[in-house]
Amino acid sequence: MPTPQKEQTVAVAAQKVADSAAFYLLSFSELSVSDMDGLRGEVLKSGAHLEVIKNRLLKLALGEELSGQLADSLTGPTMVAYCAEDPVSPAQVLSKFASDHSGLAFKAGFVEGRVVTAAEALKIATLPPRQFILADALGAVQSPLSGLVGVLNAAIGELVYVIEAQLDKQEAAA
Repeated sequence: MPTPQKEQTVAVAAQKVADSAAFYLLSFSELSVSDMDGLRGEVLKSGAHLEVIKNRLLKLALGEELSGQLADSLTGPTMVAYCAEDPVSPAQVLSKFASDHSGLAFKAGFVEGRVVTAAEALKIATLPPRQFILADALGAVQSPLSGLVGVLNAAIGELVYVIEAQLDKQEAAA
């Protein structure tokens, strides 16, 4: 029979999953307490939250369908990184930490409404931060508009020069 504390843990984890744009499942071992504290701080700065949770409770929090898709990853010690908005920055922090510490590795994740493998999570970590992607997209949209404005300004400028030249001719003739 589930205890009230476990029921609350499942409810809180389910709410975190629902509120998150993405989450990553990680295996961890041989990490010291100071390493874990350092990792938590870095992940928190990147806009995510780390939590160690029992696989059985996480399966209940994820629901039947999602826990079925992630069943292979829900074995052994599991840490969950809940990403509030941006899934890229936390993945970059986790990937860098994993490269420096052999005890941390991606198992799987859930990004943009679909399950991602550990390899795909590592690919996400190589993407530029969200702000850079948005800036590039904005630049791509603004570039043609800036060119159009330049062409229109040049055409108007030439029209003004033609009218001035005609006025100067008429004044000279008069």
